[in-house]
Amino acid sequence: MNKKIGMILLLLLTMITGCLDESTSSGQNDFRQQQALEDESKNIMIIKQYVEEILNKGNLALADLIIGDDFVDPAAKPGEKGPESLKKVISSFRNIFPDLSVTIDEMVVGKESIAWKWTAKGTNQRAIFGIAPTNKNVTFSGIIIDKILDGKIIKRQGIWDRMGLINQLTKK
Repeated sequence: MNKKIGMILLLLLTMITGCLDESTSSGQNDFRQQQALEDESKNIMIIKQYVEEILNKGNLALADLIIGDDFVDPAAKPGEKGPESLKKVISSFRNIFPDLSVTIDEMVVGKESIAWKWTAKGTNQRAIFGIAPTNKNVTFSGIIIDKILDGKIIKRQGIWDRMGLINQLTKK
């Protein structure tokens, strides 16, 4: 009889331990999922800050906080990187289009990367691509994929409708 009780207790203990391990594992998964959602939310906020503050308002000082030291903007000169390089690119673009307004049309969020489709509008006030200032209001768009690590954009890939912009500027 004692052996049967011992076996039952052992079986119950094994079942309870298995349930505890499963619930602990489930709790860890819930925590990881919650952490991933928080990271994604932070990354979304970084992109929104980038667009609103840096692109639209010209608050270039924010680049020091959200751009990684090894970040390379596809529009930068070869060899230039980091926040200072981005500041040059944005300053130049805002000089060409002083009333630049960029909107985020759509976002696809991953663990460390965000793809975002954007539309920009502005009035051409300076030469671009060898085209003299036109004073035309133009609209152009593109897609950027940013990799974000520890609260900073560290890598960027993108494509935009450069020919669409050129066509608008040269259209009579």
